[in-house]
Amino acid sequence: MNLKKSVAKRVTCFSDWLDKLFAPAPLRTYNHIISLGFNCEVAFQFLEYHKFLESHLFNWCYTYGIRDLIKAIQSLDSIGKDFKPSPPMWQDAVHMINFHGRGHAKIWKPDANPALLQEDKAELISRVAHLKEKFNKLANSPETILFVYKPHLEELGSPESLAADSLELCKALSSRGMKEFDLLLVVTKDTLPVIQAQFHKSGANIIIESVSRHAPIESVTAGPFDKAGWRRIWAKYATTYKPTSKHKKYKFNQ
Repeated sequence: MNLKKSVAKRVTCFSDWLDKLFAPAPLRTYNHIISLGFNCEVAFQFLEYHKFLESHLFNWCYTYGIRDLIKAIQSLDSIGKDFKPSPPMWQDAVHMINFHGRGHAKIWKPDANPALLQEDKAELISRVAHLKEKFNKLANSPETILFVYKPHLEELGSPESLAADSLELCKALSSRGMKEFDLLLVVTKDTLPVIQAQFHKSGANIIIESVSRHAPIESVTAGPFDKAGWRRIWAKYATTYKPTSKHKKYKFNQ
């Protein structure tokens, strides 16, 4: 790392520390904060702010819409039995949901050793099985959870459908046994008023927050994104979870 990048990183770290030091007390606190997608931006921004991330099933996945997410949760046991290539990710053989493997981009090259792909898929099948079990254990625990979903831009353009589907998502989570949870939707600032109006009388445990923009799908870890907006959200909704290792390396945080 050259001197210019080193100085910039130190300045950013100091700025982050000041933000947390003078941030107001959290509005709500949960045992766990869990991303439901639709892509990696939610997990990545949580990791950027807290410097840790609890492993969960939907952290590093891509869903094509909230209805696909609902179907996946309703039939959770059928997820991860097999995957088909969808470079640079793996698509579930049954559901419209893509997962990141552990392998590097080179395994998708035409001249790559086919054995590397098979190893990557086998690892993903094993990991998804473990994370499904963890999901089910949380469902039957008394711990409080904040689920976070960032709607697709197309979903933001259909507020009535988003409201109805968000209620269905809550029902799907309840059907898994989830009891003490809220659902946080992270929309864009320009769509916030009309979306909030749809939830005014819902009475559901749904929270609406906004950022100025969602990161482009092809660069959720590079931006441009609303870092300040995500910081504000994570300062309002805190978690009591503490990582067991301070030296763990996370995906996209190398």
